[in-house]
Amino acid sequence: MMVEKAKGKFDYSDITLISITIVLHCLYLYNSWKSMYKKQENRDLQFNEKDFSHPSTHDKVFNYFKIKYPNDWEEKCAVLLGMKLSELKVYYKTRENFQNK
Repeated sequence: MMVEKAKGKFDYSDITLISITIVLHCLYLYNSWKSMYKKQENRDLQFNEKDFSHPSTHDKVFNYFKIKYPNDWEEKCAVLLGMKLSELKVYYKTRENFQNK
């Protein structure tokens, strides 16, 4: 299957860049919340691993791979997000619909 082919085709620099993008985005959000919400005032800025599973994180992954690998971004995203290709296509469509309300 195409997803199996993609497993061996990851450049470590891509993984590094997308990981840094995600962490910086989350830290930005954490820091913003500290100034916006009284209850978040003393929030620890330590990165939460569960944030890798958040839909907005998936959107970052989609955007990165769509730009860099327009011909096989779906396969790469499916592998990275641990989904079957068919699941990813449905999930991506729901994310698009959500963003285009």
